[in-house]
Amino acid sequence: MIFYYDEPQSVDYWGKDTLIPLTIAFFDEDEECISVKRIEPMSEELIHEDGVMFVVELDKDADV
Repeated sequence: MIFYYDEPQSVDYWGKDTLIPLTIAFFDEDEECISVKRIEPMSEELIHEDGVMFVVELDKDADV
């Protein structure tokens, strides 16, 4: 799944109500990967990143 924002911003993601582990890749306005994080199923721990233009959610074992 891809989440696109109209302008760079701070975002928070979590795994609540998600039944599978995910890999989350955060990208800036230059389409460069800022960071890659793992989200565990049903986790309410917030994953925070600044300056995000779009986010890609992938299967936890995906190569980014």
